[in-house]
Formats: sequence, C-alpha cells, structure tokens
Amino acid sequence: MLIMKLFNAFKDILEAAITNDGTQLGASIVNIIESSVDMVNRFLGN
Repeated sequence: MLIMKLFNAFKDILEAAITNDGTQLGASIVNIIESSVDMVNRFLGN
C-alpha cells in the first residue's frame, strides 16, 4: 500500500543519512517513523 511504501522509502533515506553522518538525532527520527508505521499497521489491521 502506498502509505507504507512512502514510510519505507523515507526510512531508507534517513538510515542512509545516519550511516553517513552518525547522528543520534537521525536515529531518533527513524525510531519515530518506525513507531508511526507500527501505529498505522495496527490502525489498518495489517
């Protein structure tokens, strides 16, 4: 589904940025996105 593809693409971009940069902020953003994905999945019953 489109929303999940967008989330995953955004997460992949952030993870690549974190690998290059190594910032804790980036890791926090990825955690927030993963939590959001989990909430969307639960909401949609996937």
